[in-house]
Amino acid sequence: MKSSLIFIVFCYTVLCSFALASETSISNKSGNALEDTDDIEIGDLAEDVVNEVHRSVSENIIAVSDQIDSFFVAERMESEGSHTQLVFSYYVSEDMNLKLGHDYLFRARLSFPKTQNRLRLVVESTVDSLQEGDEFFGGSTTNETDNDFSAALQLIFAKNEHWQVGSKTGVRFVVPPDPFTQLRIRRLFLYQKWVFRLVETLFVSQSQGFGESTGLEIEHTVFKSFYFRSSSELTVAEKVDDIMFEQNLSLFQPLTKHKMIVYSTGLEVIIESPPLMDRYFINARYRHNFYKKWAFFEIIPEISFDRENNFEFLPIIFLKLDIIFGKT
Repeated sequence: MKSSLIFIVFCYTVLCSFALASETSISNKSGNALEDTDDIEIGDLAEDVVNEVHRSVSENIIAVSDQIDSFFVAERMESEGSHTQLVFSYYVSEDMNLKLGHDYLFRARLSFPKTQNRLRLVVESTVDSLQEGDEFFGGSTTNETDNDFSAALQLIFAKNEHWQVGSKTGVRFVVPPDPFTQLRIRRLFLYQKWVFRLVETLFVSQSQGFGESTGLEIEHTVFKSFYFRSSSELTVAEKVDDIMFEQNLSLFQPLTKHKMIVYSTGLEVIIESPPLMDRYFINARYRHNFYKKWAFFEIIPEISFDRENNFEFLPIIFLKLDIIFGKT
């Protein structure tokens, strides 16, 4: 049943994306057929101006989103960034019961210039409690965990402003080893000043079996100095009993060139009949680039309500240090 659902959702997403791309291509061809007449030169000029303005606005909108994700070293940049980068992170946390936790994180993306940066080696810690739940920091825990590591080759088949298709094949270094492979398709849609980012991921691993994840991000600049993002993700896996849905709302506020705050709230739901709430949270993440372009620290106060803790009020504060080698 789950495998059928995964296949149907994936096929539907791909077909919709190609259909939209085809419509764009057809409309472009129709426009070219009219260019044989001499009385539409002014119209062509106006169309060129409009297209140029649209392209400029679109690039600026996308640039804002990419700049934010690069500043926060967001998980999306692992798949869509093209330059070599190494990130070392360390964080400590404390909850209301004075329970301390700490962990370290590591992520390295090595690009091969001779392949036009299409082939990359990615090595990272796979138990990344800073990237679960909320796209930036939710889902964290104060318990110490043993980090596992994975290594994979990432290949980008095609990439432009609106499309990216890539794969990743590697292994998690656990006992027994957990080999995996995934296919990721990203499609970007622009409507006025709105950005819609659809991401479809098919994956196979020894631990989870065949699975599928569908994500949708909606972004828009609000109140001139704020940037809004809604992130939704549905994940289904053959060997995992729960079908998980995550919804996060984030509001980014740049303070200066080197300081930014993101306010986030979100929830995690287990899709059953009826759906079962698993967790919800609210937090604020203050990030400061305090030295050069490669040293960052963060202060993150969070309030979390987990089903495992009977949804009891759980305030936590996190302190995090990032050291980045490579382009930021």
